[in-house]
Amino acid sequence: MDAKTSASTSPLSKIDKSAYCDVESLNINGQEIRVRRPIEPQPAGTVQLPAQFTGDVFFVRYENLASLTKRATLVQLCKDYQLSSAGNRDVLRERIEGFSENPIQWQNLLYGATRSHRGQRTVSDGKIAKPPKNSLESKKVSKLKRSTIRRNELMGLPLNTPVHATIFGTERSKDRRTLEDKMNFVRLAEEFCKTHPYVPLEEIRRRTAVSEEAKKRADPTTMLSEYAQSTNMQLSNIAMIIGELAGRLSPNLSLFPSSMIIPDPRPSQLAILASAAGSTNTEMVSVDGSRPSAISVSPSSSMVELSPVADICRTASSLALGLPRSSAALVPAASNDDVIMADADADADMSNRVGCKLATTTSEDPLYTIKLGYGQILQFRYSEIPNPALQISFSDNIARLGRVWDDEADGNDVHAEMKWDPADCANLLSINGTPVALRYWCDNGRYWLMLSHRFVLETDIAIKFVAEYYHRFGTPDAFWTNFLGSDGEHLQWKFICARLRDVRGDQEQELVDQARAEYGDQFAKVFGGRGGKVLEQKSAIARRYLSLKKNSVSEIN
Repeated sequence: MDAKTSASTSPLSKIDKSAYCDVESLNINGQEIRVRRPIEPQPAGTVQLPAQFTGDVFFVRYENLASLTKRATLVQLCKDYQLSSAGNRDVLRERIEGFSENPIQWQNLLYGATRSHRGQRTVSDGKIAKPPKNSLESKKVSKLKRSTIRRNELMGLPLNTPVHATIFGTERSKDRRTLEDKMNFVRLAEEFCKTHPYVPLEEIRRRTAVSEEAKKRADPTTMLSEYAQSTNMQLSNIAMIIGELAGRLSPNLSLFPSSMIIPDPRPSQLAILASAAGSTNTEMVSVDGSRPSAISVSPSSSMVELSPVADICRTASSLALGLPRSSAALVPAASNDDVIMADADADADMSNRVGCKLATTTSEDPLYTIKLGYGQILQFRYSEIPNPALQISFSDNIARLGRVWDDEADGNDVHAEMKWDPADCANLLSINGTPVALRYWCDNGRYWLMLSHRFVLETDIAIKFVAEYYHRFGTPDAFWTNFLGSDGEHLQWKFICARLRDVRGDQEQELVDQARAEYGDQFAKVFGGRGGKVLEQKSAIARRYLSLKKNSVSEIN
């Protein structure tokens, strides 16, 4: 039998099993291999080579390498046993002899062999070299990753242990650990999980944020800076509120008889808690005629509650002028019309200056007063306000918006499709059986807080602007004539709002030009903002100009 035939995996039926001994187990370096030798003794000058294998049992044959004088025959024999074929005849014979002396290498001929010895031992010319005696401690490893070093610390390994090093009880592809070794490893894993529980990424980020916030608060410079900024904002808010009151009262002093204007020896009855810097919430502003209230400014406050705008303006104005509390009703109420439609930031700033939430300082349920259409007065407690709807949208039904916007749009001169619909409006907001139009929602504390959030606030501004223009055109057809697309269909809500913003921008620019031409060199002084800076936004300048001129939104044409 030649070398090629002997090394092939021909069918087992061609081998006479009766010519072989029983299975013999060989233990070489802790590894076991099973072989069957021929019955006849091994001739002198021959080597043992695998002839065939079945399962993990190798059938041995004897080969006389000295009789193989041709190099081509030795090369083919090396290829059959997956050995290197480089070198002369003597080198090839030595390589085959080394393969014969190490039956462990025969396992490489098996199908799907994993060659577990590779990476652990050095094989050269078919001969096995002993593993190095130096340990991982003495082996120099260059610059490991921090994750690898941390793994070595947790597993109790030397810090220079490479990531690919064998750290468990097996060094072969086949796990030869005992059951006790496996149970010890499971116990180690359980102890590790107990001492190092899993922490979600969100929790890690939260802890990091808390730690950074604590460090920031511990810094005296940061604390002083925040306190100074908060104090400046509070003083600015107080000055703006007083300026608003003075601006509304100065033109109307001539309406009162001189006998009604009497000095008040008592200190001011108006207690104002300025809002904290950057906060959209408010705290209490109360007016009590029976006893004075001290001004309390707290940097940690997050709420500033004001009594109703209509009441607080009249009552505070009468107290400031020394009028008795009963004559406060004679002071004209602030008009809701002398403000121009603006962007979300501008309206939010205006709401902070005028007052968002309306309440009293008493611990009882506060009483609210809202002036509806045709002078109707609606009084209610805060607890009587129903829960607001989570989402109110008119983007697909502008006609309904026109019917629930203004409760005074019910005359004969109003188009039938634009008339006030109290039944439909009651579905949105009804207090004590009285439907409240959308234009008065800003006087309602709970609804104003809901609308003060950015998403709903922008929606509220768009609703207000679209509703006013819808009524200004007089008929639905006249409105839609100006908002048709290229295909003749009605524009969508966002395109209508975009076109109205352009119209508003042109109107505001006209007002800015009028203000600059009218005030000239005094423009920077009259239109100065916080910190002495001149107003730059067109909406803010237009709103200040209209406030000075006592104009209303309906006069912007």
